[in-house]
Amino acid sequence: MGWPFSCREKNIKNGIFVFFVIISGWIGVLVDSVLIAQPEGDSLGMGIWLVLPLLTAFIIILFSKDIGKDTIMRLCKMRKQPFIG
Repeated sequence: MGWPFSCREKNIKNGIFVFFVIISGWIGVLVDSVLIAQPEGDSLGMGIWLVLPLLTAFIIILFSKDIGKDTIMRLCKMRKQPFIG
């Protein structure tokens, strides 16, 4: 039994994640430069920088071929609902 995805697919997923992490930081900087009146430590740009990579990771996991179906089936079992997919 091998890994659920090939090395090429893993590199593509890692590349997508790294791209969104870097872009989310720059989006956060852009938002902070546009919105001037914000608290010093709790800015909207900082929130974007923290949340966007997390959402990207969840989306990559859910749309993976094997991992996404297993995760959704596990969630349906926990809620005792049939899985249609």
